[in-house]
Amino acid sequence: MARRRTLMVLSVLSGEKAVTDAVTEAQISRQLYYQLETKALHAILRALAPGAEPTGTSGADGYTKRITELEEQVKQLQQDRRSERLLFLTRKMVKKGPLASETRGRLRKAKSLIDEAWGRRFRQPRRRRARRRQPSRLRPRAGWC
Repeated sequence: MARRRTLMVLSVLSGEKAVTDAVTEAQISRQLYYQLETKALHAILRALAPGAEPTGTSGADGYTKRITELEEQVKQLQQDRRSERLLFLTRKMVKKGPLASETRGRLRKAKSLIDEAWGRRFRQPRRRRARRRQPSRLRPRAGWC
């Protein structure tokens, strides 16, 4: 059926037959003929586009597929580059030394001069509590005698 329709469209396009004769011979409507003609012309253009594959895929589809593959490759390479850069910067920032500390437990944070000055400057003064006097047990209080 597809080959007969292709032959009909090509015979009309070549001028061998008139549209009216082809439509009556195929027993289809004029509207259906023009739809088939449009589909056939689009298929021909896709098949003859630069880069079209012999399997029938259009050149645009082949290019689109290749562009998609290249975009995926670019993403992968960018991710690899970021990972390598992160590793490089980490190695640059972290000093070489033992992996475990000699002391047990958590290491204390080293205070810098700026931290100490900042702490002295903005620390609220401590309130001193008044000492409670302890009564002397040896001396009797006044008024008890």
